[in-house]
Formats: sequence, structure tokens, C-alpha cells
Amino acid sequence: MKIVRTFGFWVFAVGLCLVGCGPLRGASLGSDARIVAYNEANSLVIHSLVDRRADRRIPIKEAGPPSCSPDGKWIVVPAPKSTLLLDRDGSAVGILPRVDPPIAWNPNSSEFVGCRNRSAVVVHIASRKIVRSYPLPIKPLEAIWLGEGRSMAFCSSDTLATVEDGRVHSLNIHAKEIHLAVNEKERRLIWVAIGPNLDFPDLEDETGQSHLQVQIMPFPYSPEKATSLPLNPLFVNWARYDLTSGTEIFTEAYLNSGLVNERNLVFSWVPSISPDGNFVVQVQIFDHSPKGELFKLITVERQLSQTTNSTERTDLQRSASDLSKRVVLTIHWSILHLGSKPLKREIVHTSRDFDRPLIAWSSDSRHIAFVMKNGSFVRDVGQ
Repeated sequence: MKIVRTFGFWVFAVGLCLVGCGPLRGASLGSDARIVAYNEANSLVIHSLVDRRADRRIPIKEAGPPSCSPDGKWIVVPAPKSTLLLDRDGSAVGILPRVDPPIAWNPNSSEFVGCRNRSAVVVHIASRKIVRSYPLPIKPLEAIWLGEGRSMAFCSSDTLATVEDGRVHSLNIHAKEIHLAVNEKERRLIWVAIGPNLDFPDLEDETGQSHLQVQIMPFPYSPEKATSLPLNPLFVNWARYDLTSGTEIFTEAYLNSGLVNERNLVFSWVPSISPDGNFVVQVQIFDHSPKGELFKLITVERQLSQTTNSTERTDLQRSASDLSKRVVLTIHWSILHLGSKPLKREIVHTSRDFDRPLIAWSSDSRHIAFVMKNGSFVRDVGQ
């Protein structure tokens, strides 16, 4: 199949600007799906999903992303000099040793792990002390606890590290982005890996091979037993969008997938996987503009990024402003159940407001919350 080389990178860059730049940060959902905690403007917000009159805003400068305990009793908030321990209503309970995110809880809620000086450090709630420390080969972006023992996993943008029986293992995933999950019953670590060629779908290789995979590895650490489940064409590499002509070119597999409901898909990606690995969130952006207008806007934005001439910049900024009024994009947030055949997909939110929602899963994966400046909502995704 012929690969259409377009200005896909610029669509992706504009898309990230639209959906990735917002003042809300670091959401965590309470176990009963009644509250969600997040950061906004040097404050911790404890937002009630039942009664907004019960919301609390607590001033905390330079706070890290909050994390709710699996039993719903505690919220820990990394701060510059310490870690704050709060109850579910936001009342201060104590001061814990400083750790940096990401944070992952032991499923029994007795302790959590964070990072400090390139090490994973475990903080015990009752003693309020660091009880274990493990040097890591990476600076993690995500962390997860593996069952109720002392095992845990961490990932950077391209490396997976596990801590089991006090030993640290690492595995190069050759990815640009990784999202972690765990199946405790079957003792399997699950991750979604987004490969190096997924800056935009039209950069896929000529074989049509998907670079987005669900990978599964049993623990204790056993990379030789790891298996991969390619997701093409369910999530990415669906559409080729020829911005010059404003026409779409689709893979045959995409057209036969049964998930097509509009023919103006610009790009698609997966920003989140549920803690148990059974569900993923899918984001799709669609272009409803007059033909060619998005291409013109992307071209002007690219010229703006390249010129230093003040007169040219003024003219280009004016053109970009005029074009942006004619460009109409919508974003669709969906939940997909990986274990269902055929694949079940529920569109949970469609909007022209491109403030990217914060996504927060309950620890048991039964609920997911979407947090936005203009409102929040929670969905029961079941089991």
C-alpha cells in the first residue's frame, strides 16, 4: 500500500497544543468514585463528583500530583520539602518524608512508593518513615505495585524496570511512551507501548505494521515469556489524511473494523490504560473545517515557528488568527474493552473544547473520571 507523506507532524503538533495545554494537573480518583483530587493554580482541589458544594480548595505551592489510597482513606501530595498526608476530606493528618512522583500504592494501603535521588523509596503510613529504598536505572514517568507483596514496576519513555525480592531488573521497550497495568490474579504485568514511529499515523512503515502494542509479561520478571498483542487497526494507523486535497485515505483493515463512524479522522492515540489492563481510553480528533483550511493553518503555524522577522510574524499571526476561526475540530474520548469480542467501544465525551481532560481510574478499575475546567464526570466501566 502506498504511504501518503503529508504534513502529519504539524497536525500532531497543533493537536497536542490544543489538547495538551491546560491548567489542571495530576488527577486521582477515590476508591468509591465520589471524589477526585487534582492540582490547579498552586492549589489542591478535592472535587466531589456527587455534590460540587462539597468541593475543597487547599493552597499548596508547587505541589506534585495527588494520589488517593486504594482504601479511600488517604491522599498523599508531594510538596517541595515533604509529602503531605491528608484524609479524604482534605484535612491534614501528618507530614511524610519527601518523595517525587510518580506514586504507586500497595493494594493494602499500608505504604506507597515514590522516587527520590534516582531511587524508588517506600514510605510506610503508620510509621511515617521510609522503610525501603531501591536504586533505579531510570527516572520513572509511571509506577505500579505488583500485587500485595513488595514487587513493583516503573517505566520511563523507553525502559521498563521492576523491583522483585529486592532485585532491580530493566528491559528496553524501544518505545516513546508506556502505560502500565497489572493483572494481579494471573500475576501478569501489562503495558501499552507506543513505538518510535507514532508521532503521527502517516509515519508508519510501509508494511502497515502497527507500532502500538499491548505487551504482557508474567512476574516474577521473565522477559523471555513476554507476549505482544498488536492493536492495529483498532487504535492507530487508521487513516491517512491528505491535507493538501482535504481527502482521506484509509487502510482496508480500518474500513472493515466496524468502528468507523466518521470519515474525517485526523489522528488517534491511546493516553491511558486501566490499572487491571482490561480497558483503554482512546482519543480521536476529527476535522470538520472547509476543505484545505486546516492545511493552511498548519502551514502558517510552521512559518511562524521558523521566522524571526517581526513584520512577517505580525502578518502570519493575523493570518493564523483568521484561519483558526474557520477551522473546526472535535475531540472524541472513548473507552474500549480489550477483552470483549467484538471490541466494545463507548464514546463518553465529545467536545469542541480542547482543554485536555485529566483521566483518573479507581484502583479497582471499575470507575473512570474525566476532569475538565468546565465540569467533571465519572463512568462505571464494570468488570
